[in-house]
This record gives sequence, C-alpha cells and structure tokens, in this order.
Amino acid sequence: MRFSIRRSVHFDDFSKWLSGLDKIPIELALPDNMQEFWSIVGRLDELKEYVRNNNIVVNSVHAPHGRLSANAFLSWSPAVMRFSFRVNAQFSVFHPENHIAKTRKPDFQATALSYIKTVQEKIPVTIAIETFTSGSRLFTPGELVQYNLPMVLNTSHMTEQQAIELAKQYSGNIVDVHLSEGRVDPEFGKASQRASAEGFGVSVLETLKDRNWNGSVTLEYLPDNHDRLMPDRERLESMFG
Repeated sequence: MRFSIRRSVHFDDFSKWLSGLDKIPIELALPDNMQEFWSIVGRLDELKEYVRNNNIVVNSVHAPHGRLSANAFLSWSPAVMRFSFRVNAQFSVFHPENHIAKTRKPDFQATALSYIKTVQEKIPVTIAIETFTSGSRLFTPGELVQYNLPMVLNTSHMTEQQAIELAKQYSGNIVDVHLSEGRVDPEFGKASQRASAEGFGVSVLETLKDRNWNGSVTLEYLPDNHDRLMPDRERLESMFG
C-alpha cells in the first residue's frame, strides 16, 4: 500500500500550502469551488513547476466539485486531467454531484458515463469517483460497483460495516481509500468527524490487505487533527506499506 496525505492548495502563495512536503506523497486538492477554479485554471502550469521544483510527490489530484453530468464537464475536467498527468499523479478524484431526482437519475448517469469515457480516452490518468452514501448522489457506492467505475472509498462517509463490505466486494476496483474516522469523544460526548485512523479505519485496511490489495491510502483529516497526519502516515506505512 502507498500512503499519502491530503493537502489543499490555493493560488495566493504556493509555499503557504505546500511547504515542508519534500518527497512526502500527497493528494493535491485543487480549489473545490468552480468559480475559484475557473479563475486559476490558466495558472496550473505555475503550480506544476512549483511541484516539480520542490520535490513534491503528487500521488493523486482532487478535482473541483463540478457536475459530472453537465456539459461543462467536458470543458473543465480535461484541464484537471492534463495537470494530473503533468505532475505524474496516478489518478484524479471526482465527487458525484448531489440532489439528483430519482426519476431523472438514469439519464444523468448515462450522460456522466459518456462524458467520463470521452475524457478518459484522451488522457491516461484514471478517473476515480469518491463514495457518498446518499441516494440523491449521482452515483451511490452500489452504483459505482454496478457500473464498474474506479472507486475512492471514503471511510468517513459511511459506517464501519458498509466500508468493510465494499472492501470485500470491490477490492479489485478500489484505487484509493480516503482514510479517517467518525467517532464520539468519550470525554465530551461530542461527535468528531474525520478523526485520526485508529479503529475501524485500520480494520478496513486489514480487510484489503487480506485480499492482496496494493492501492493507495490518503489520510484526510479535519484541521483539528492535522497534527496527526505525518505520524499516522508513518505508523500506517510501517504496518501496511
């Protein structure tokens, strides 16, 4: 398994977002807001040069949160994919859009599948879709399995049982695990999202290891837990790398 950490980047000052990452594998998250992304799309080559000049290892690129089923996908996604290729990313991560009416979902899915195929055929970087369990998402985890799409298994968006079942069922087409945990703080009784992977997240990796899975794992924690990213990456790499 390959272990990386998620790192967002904005274009005010690359060093502010990407310093201290010499040879540390990352998932480089581009601005998720489409308006911001369009404002910086012409500067992606600047970011590519910064990455290359500072020995930053980009394992994957996280795309902005655009609609996969909208015609505009054919305009913005190739820019993401070309950038991913130029920084030697293994795959690009896309979110399936939300609030899709059930009656129109098959049509939207067919359109998105056509668009994904069109872009994928032109650029040799894998398009991987992240898991969200809401039925109003363009693709649920079960539908990603149904359409045999490359999957990013996000453990923070599902229960332990759901994550382990997907790991068992679909290990052959899971390209990455976005690893974190949701749990209740025993001292305050408060739910904590995207906390460090210490319990069921490790169980998911053990399930995948039992299936000889050798994909990548991206630690994706909320800011309160960012101090755990580097030590957790080293700990998990020593266990599963």
